[in-house]
Amino acid sequence: MYSMADLPDPVKNCTAYNATANSLQIQCVAGFDGGIPQHFHVQIYDETSRQILYNISYRNPDFTIKRLPSDSMFIIRITAVNGQGPSKLTYKLRARTLMAPLLRTGEYNYFILAGHF
Repeated sequence: MYSMADLPDPVKNCTAYNATANSLQIQCVAGFDGGIPQHFHVQIYDETSRQILYNISYRNPDFTIKRLPSDSMFIIRITAVNGQGPSKLTYKLRARTLMAPLLRTGEYNYFILAGHF
């Protein structure tokens, strides 16, 4: 006798951490996989333009999103998926990348003060 596979349970308790100017780390708690292997489908949207930047899948619920614009806010949607289909609910969170460090290029101006003080 065998048991039938089911849809996976949704991820929960997702958090963004270790933000840099161009990356975010995301960590979630996976739900029950439905009895068969699951992966995690992730969509990243720019919060201002609502434009989708990435549509990618990861094997684990802990992952790093790279090559993001700096000093930007994102909406991140995470869905567990197995061979039966996607989980019934999608986890949504907001996260921000840091401001990029200023690059100093070009000439520097030096002032020399002379005289009696």
